Amino acid sequence: MESQKRLQWLDILKFFGISAVILGHIYTFQPVLDWLYTFHVPLFFITGGIVFRPKKITDDIRARAFKILVPYLLFGVVIATYYAFLERQFREVDMSLTDCLLGLLIGDMEHLAFHPHLWFLPCYFLTSVVYNLLYRLAKPLACRLVCAATALAYVLLPIPSLPWGADRMLGFLGLFALGELTTEKCFAKKLEKLPAAVKITSAAVLTAVSITLSCLRLITGIMWIVCAVVGTAGFALLSMALEKARLPAAAGRMTIVILCIHGPVYRILIKLVSLVSGVSSDDLRGNILAALAFTAVTLAICCGIYIILSKILPWSVGIYPKKLQTS
Repeated sequence: MESQKRLQWLDILKFFGISAVILGHIYTFQPVLDWLYTFHVPLFFITGGIVFRPKKITDDIRARAFKILVPYLLFGVVIATYYAFLERQFREVDMSLTDCLLGLLIGDMEHLAFHPHLWFLPCYFLTSVVYNLLYRLAKPLACRLVCAATALAYVLLPIPSLPWGADRMLGFLGLFALGELTTEKCFAKKLEKLPAAVKITSAAVLTAVSITLSCLRLITGIMWIVCAVVGTAGFALLSMALEKARLPAAAGRMTIVILCIHGPVYRILIKLVSLVSGVSSDDLRGNILAALAFTAVTLAICCGIYIILSKILPWSVGIYPKKLQTS
C-alpha cells in the first residue's frame, strides 16, 4: 500500500507552488500578490492529499516529524541565530534570540515574525497527521465530511490564531481531503490521459478564471476554497503537460528546504544588488523582471544548498534513513 510510483507532474506542480511563494515574498505589486496568495499555499495541501496513503498512526507521526519538523527546527534555529545577531539591525521586526526560539516552539505566524515563512511547516505537519488520524479512526466518508465541516468553520467563523497554525489547519483539512478524494476517484489519472494541447488550453482558461476572481475580490469565505481549487487545477494541468521537465521536478522535490531558507537568501541577494547598482531595494522589488530574476536565482541557490546538505547531512533536509523505514 505504501509503495507508489512518484508522479513527476506533481513535483512540477510543487515547483510552480514554491516559485509563486518566493515571488509573492519578493514582488510588491499588490494585485499580483493578491492572486498568488489565492492558491500558492493551498496548492501544497491539495498535493499532500493527492499523495496521501493511510498509515499506522505512530509510524505516520514519526515519519512526518522526521521529514518536516527536523528541517523546521534545524533551519529555524540557524535562521533565528542569524537574525538575532546580524539581520535584526536591518529589519523592522525586533525580536531577541530567546523570543525567536520561543516562536519556533509556538509555531504560529505572529511568533515567527523574524522569519514568518516557517509557519507553514508545523501547520502542514499538524494537518497531515490529523487527517491520517481521522482517516484511520473513522470511515473515509466520515473523515471527508468532518474535514469539509472544519473548512466551512474556518471560512465562516472568526477563529483566533492558535499554536502551530491549528486555526489554519481547520481550513486546510478540507483541501487535503479534496486532494485525497481526487486520487480515490482516479480523477488525476483521467486528466493525465488528455492531449497536451487540451491540458495547456484548460490550464490557460482556469488560470484566467483564477485571475478574474482575484481581480473581482471574490477570494474570501467559500470563495477562498473555490479560488484555491481553481488555481491549483490550472497549474496541475500545466504540470501534466510539462511532465517530462526534469529540472522543475527536481526542484519540486526540495520544497521543504527551499521554504525554510529562501527568506534570508532573497533578502541578501536584493541587498547586494541594491548596493552594487545603486537602485533601492523597494524599486528592485517593485520591478516584475527584477523580481522574477531574484526568484530564479533564489531557487537555484536554495537547490544548491539542498544538494550539498543531502550529500553530507541528509537527515538535515528530511531524508528519512532507510533503516528506520517501516514496511
